[in-house]
Amino acid sequence: MSVLEKIVQAEKDARDLLLKTNETANDILLSAHEELNALKAKNLADQTLQINTITQKANNEITTISGAFDVQKDEITQKIALSAKTQKDKIVNEIFKDITNP
Repeated sequence: MSVLEKIVQAEKDARDLLLKTNETANDILLSAHEELNALKAKNLADQTLQINTITQKANNEITTISGAFDVQKDEITQKIALSAKTQKDKIVNEIFKDITNP
């Protein structure tokens, strides 16, 4: 093989190697993108699960606090109603005394 033929063959071999290298690099890049997208999807799913868990806990706490508040509100309302009735009875008795004892 002449020197020129060796140079031509070397260039051809170099192009083939470059083509294979580019194909391999593209395959690796595609694989990396697929893995990255899978990790992003898993991360998003994990975050969604965490958010849902926190939201459920918060809703449970709100329900508990709301129930306790309703009980306290009812107790306070009953005390106010009883106090108002007692005051009304006192006033009515005083008025009645004033009318009957001029």
